[in-house]
Formats: sequence, structure tokens, C-alpha cells
Amino acid sequence: MKWKTRLLACLTVFLLFHVLTLWITPRLIMYKVISTLNKESIADGKLEHFPAISDASSRKIVMPSPDILYSYCVYDLSKGQIHITANPNLSSYWSIAFYADNTDNFYTLNDMQLRTLDTNHPLSIWLKKDNLDHKLSNQLGKNEEVNSPSEKGMVLMRVLAVDYANNQEKLDQARKTLKCEYPIK
Repeated sequence: MKWKTRLLACLTVFLLFHVLTLWITPRLIMYKVISTLNKESIADGKLEHFPAISDASSRKIVMPSPDILYSYCVYDLSKGQIHITANPNLSSYWSIAFYADNTDNFYTLNDMQLRTLDTNHPLSIWLKKDNLDHKLSNQLGKNEEVNSPSEKGMVLMRVLAVDYANNQEKLDQARKTLKCEYPIK
């Protein structure tokens, strides 16, 4: 009978540890990412454009692709909703992904989705903290409302750097169209 009690205690501890690990680890990862990025003088809602990756020391995100250019902004919705706009106007791949504080990618929009509507129309998304599901409009990316599952998170833009040496100005200009702004109150 004693061994059954010990086995039950061990299984309970293992299960509790397992569940806590699965819940805590993603949040710690995103906390570390956001803390690291903010320590480098990046205020919430401000953008940073990573340079083209040349070596391992220039990495700020995990396993970046050498042929992708990255831009990001960290957000804190306790300060209110945030307006995300972009108009990359590229014929090559780009995407904008939204990440919650537990590393979940809760919304992504790319060039192919927006191109089906209007290639030259700027993307306009209002990011809110809400317990509701996404309120996606029938006009994808045009003043659409997206609800974040957490108050803090990150918006990450990726731009395919096809022949970066010859297209640097156009590619850098495209990713610099990303804006994350808190409305003036």
C-alpha cells in the first residue's frame, strides 16, 4: 500500500511540474525577448529594423534566415490600442506576424493575402486587448481589428531580401513603412 501512495505522489509532482513547465516556459522566453529588446532603448510601440545578418553575433531573434530582413515593435496594450500600418509595395514575399506574451503567433498577414485585394493599398490594423475572437473584416488588412490574447507582445515584419546588394534601398524602404503607433488622446 505504501508504494501506491509514493507512486501517486511521484506522478502528482511530475504532472504538476510538467504542466507548470509547459505554461511558464513560453512566457519566460517572450519575457526575455521583450526585456532584451527594451533594454536596448526600444520603447513600447517604437520600431527597430535589424540589419542584414552577417554573422551569429548580430542575431537578436532565434535562428534568423540570412535572406530575410526583420523589423519589429514591442507593444503594451495596457496603454491602449495600437495602430499598425505598413505599405511595403513589393512584388516579393513579406509578412507581418503578431506574437502574444506566451510566444503564440495569434495573427499573420502576408503579401499574397493582401495582394488578392489591392497590391498598393496600405495595411491598417487596430490591435486591441480583448477576450473576444478576432473581428476580421471582409476587407483583409484594411482598418481591421485584431484582438491580442495578452497585453504585451511583439509585431514582427519579415521581408524577403532577394538580391539585397542590388535592391537594398527598395527593401529597406519597404520594411520602414511598418508603423506601430498609439493614438493621440
